Parts: sequence; structure tokens; C-alpha cells
Amino acid sequence: MNVLILAAGYGVRLHPITRLISKALIEIDGKPMIEHVVEKFSHFGRITIVTNQKFAGDFTNWRNRFAGDNPGIPIKLINNGSTTVENRLGANGDIAFSIQKAGLHGSDLLIVGADNLFTRQQDDFVQFAAGKPATIATFDVGSLQEVKRFAAVDTDQDGKVISFEEKPQNPTSTIAGTMLYHLASSTLPLAREFIESGGNSDNAGYLFAWLGSRVETFAYPLKGRWIDVGSHDSLQYAQALKESANA
Repeated sequence: MNVLILAAGYGVRLHPITRLISKALIEIDGKPMIEHVVEKFSHFGRITIVTNQKFAGDFTNWRNRFAGDNPGIPIKLINNGSTTVENRLGANGDIAFSIQKAGLHGSDLLIVGADNLFTRQQDDFVQFAAGKPATIATFDVGSLQEVKRFAAVDTDQDGKVISFEEKPQNPTSTIAGTMLYHLASSTLPLAREFIESGGNSDNAGYLFAWLGSRVETFAYPLKGRWIDVGSHDSLQYAQALKESANA
């Protein structure tokens, strides 16, 4: 399997911090956020990280340092060419771009956002997803209001998705979709089809919702805690959680 880490965003909600540094390179517990993601998922397969032109040099410097300390974890870094928020490809655009640019066809693909932190390994999720067309990891955020920031997911007893709504206005469940997907190799061409058909390029949830009309989609509750670092509050929470875990 291949592992794709999405790190091409501009982190607008974290300004002014992210005016000069990628959100994925902000340090948490003494190392860049991207390292926590790599460490959780590198044992599944070859890592590809997609970034943008603005921060490509910073990611190259980080990768070179990381490779020196971790020669057994090869990382392929690709640049989507964007320079500003206005010309970014968006998460779905980056997925389609990366599949083609990095030659990720032919194997199953694990996709994770560089700003998604997990306190546990997710081997159970990958085992559940094996052999299924498309699977998303879910997390109970405990609040209907909080679900509105993400996607509301409802499943049957076998984990098959029966309802998936991105940014719901009136959610009925506190189960949210995370930025952790598993796509079978046979499903990968649909990412490009989604973009070319005019699908929303920005939020990966829209791609997953669209996939549900093309292939069977599934959901699996992830183990441990999940933090989507998209705001100053969530960044402070992630930093505090790591500090308390090491206390």
C-alpha cells in the first residue's frame, strides 16, 4: 500500500503563525506535526507527501534532516506548484494530482491529513478497510455543534455508510468523519473523475460523499484520540495533550 500525506494547505485559520511556516511544520512535543503523522503511518507503506511551492523548500530541509535520523523511512516529496490560497488545488485536487504525479496507481492508498493527529496506531482501521472500495475513519466528537465543522456519518451494523453529509447544518449524530481514508486501487481513478466533473476540490469530505454514489463506502471508528489541528484552540489542545502524556 502507498501512504499519501496531504500537507499543501495554507493554514489560514492559524495566522499569523502560518504566514511564514506550514501548519504541518509547527512543532508539537519537540518535533514538527508532520513527524507525528509519519511515525503513525510509515509502517503501512511508502510515504508520499504533497506540499506547495511556498513551503517546498522548508519541507525539503525537514525531509533531509528526518532522513538522516530515519534512513529506514523513505519519503517522496512532491510539489503541487501552488503559491497562494487563491491558486491552491484543495485537498481533493491534491489527491488527484498526487496519484498521477507520484504514480500511486496499482496499489491501495491510505490518505491522511498532515494536520490530523492520532494518539494510537490505526492498524485496526487498515485491516477493516482491506478489500473494500473506500473507507473513512470516524470519531465521536461528543457534540452536535462540533460535528458541523466536519462531516456527519451514519452507518449500518456492518460499517457500511448509509449517510454522509459534509458540514451538516442539522446533524443527528455526533459521529464525525476524519481526514483518514483508505481507497482500493480500483477506486483511485475516481478521484480524477470527481475533479474533472466539477466536484468541490477543497474539502476531502465532498470526494468521499461523491464516492458513495459510485462504490460501496464504509466507516470504522478509530482507536484513541483524534485532533484536527485547524485553529489556535485545537493547536493548543494538541500541545497540551502531548505535554500531559509525557508528564
